[in-house]
Amino acid sequence: MPFLKINNKNLIERAIESAEKCSDIKKIIISTESEKIIKFVKYIKKYKNYKKIISFKRKKDNQNKYLNLKKIISEASTFYKKKFKKKIDYICYLSIHSPFRKSRDISKCFNIIKVNKCDVVYSVQTEYDPIFKFTSRGLRVLNPGRFDQISFEKETLLKFNGSIIIFKYVNNLDLFKGDIGYFEMSINSSYQIKTYEDFEKIQKLKLK
Repeated sequence: MPFLKINNKNLIERAIESAEKCSDIKKIIISTESEKIIKFVKYIKKYKNYKKIISFKRKKDNQNKYLNLKKIISEASTFYKKKFKKKIDYICYLSIHSPFRKSRDISKCFNIIKVNKCDVVYSVQTEYDPIFKFTSRGLRVLNPGRFDQISFEKETLLKFNGSIIIFKYVNNLDLFKGDIGYFEMSINSSYQIKTYEDFEKIQKLKLK
């Protein structure tokens, strides 16, 4: 999946490029279990003369089916501190599955966390379809106005689009505590590629 290409650039390269162009990001750590990705990062660093990127090969986790984001971020930040002996102010998580994210999207998230003094900022999308939640009395709709194509501010629901998380660095990482800010990305910028079916759909849309 990481090597699927869109407009002649694979998902890893597109993620690196968006981070390299963001002036708020000082170092880019590619955290991976794959030796193939490690080799590709070394190649592209030399070929494109990228200055910020380094790779970190984490231990393979055979216990969990799904990636533990908190663990990945914690291990990468520990690696950074040991290697560079520098203080960390902010950590920015960028998913390789969001190939249409732009550097300006990342910069806007940094601006929000700094200006609004948030603890964490998520990239989001507004949910326009009716959403339900389970209660003791069955399902309850959270945004009934959507059935009438009406948007009420009090019914606004935002969902994480999987692209960007920026947070102030603390030792005991908790991505859901403190003041949470958000940046709403466009629909096109929010497209994710997690399956080959997603890739085929994106190819038909001809996004750049």
